[in-house]
Amino acid sequence: MNIFFGPPHVGVQILVDRTPTDLCGINGPYAVALTYSSRPPPNSQPQAVNIHTSAPWPDTIGSFEQLAIGLNAVVRTGRADTVNATLAAG
Repeated sequence: MNIFFGPPHVGVQILVDRTPTDLCGINGPYAVALTYSSRPPPNSQPQAVNIHTSAPWPDTIGSFEQLAIGLNAVVRTGRADTVNATLAAG
């Protein structure tokens, strides 16, 4: 929506845009590889610990919605009562 004030060629633009988007995709397994050193009691000797695990990960399915709200400056060329062009930026 463009709203023009006192000067007939300058105003503001109010912009609202809603975009729903569907998601889908095939996922590989969720894999974890962890290596660390441990010093367990009673002698606190370093021991290397290696953990490797993999678990199936479900495929991605869903949707999300994006809402954009903007307030822009707008300039109009030409006369207001005839064909004219507008330029908005913000």
